[in-house]
Amino acid sequence: MAPTSFGLKRCHLINAEGGERRLVPDARSAEGRRARPDHERPTPGRGIRVVSLLPLIVALLFGLPQSVEVVSQVPPIAERFGTFTSPVEPPWWLNAFLALGASTSSVERATRLRWNALLDGGG
Repeated sequence: MAPTSFGLKRCHLINAEGGERRLVPDARSAEGRRARPDHERPTPGRGIRVVSLLPLIVALLFGLPQSVEVVSQVPPIAERFGTFTSPVEPPWWLNAFLALGASTSSVERATRLRWNALLDGGG
């Protein structure tokens, strides 16, 4: 088992003789239902992966400058480094939509049982 701060990188069963076998999720679990398209139809499964990555990237591109702006307003940081004004100011409904899309994409990534150092943390 290889844990990360978000979950597990991998989980294998090691028998008494030392043999190692990758555990397969139950077909009725969220992970099992997510794995089915990848095994039955690999091309649509790849499409799902790409579509699930897009909201994460877009939310990061919109959210990062806004987050830096908020942090730069903290008095000790503003005094030392100055303030930053975000070049993007989307309406509240777009921010809410991006947050919902990023949350949904995160769930899809978590149930896919694939670990990526860049997206899932360096652990």
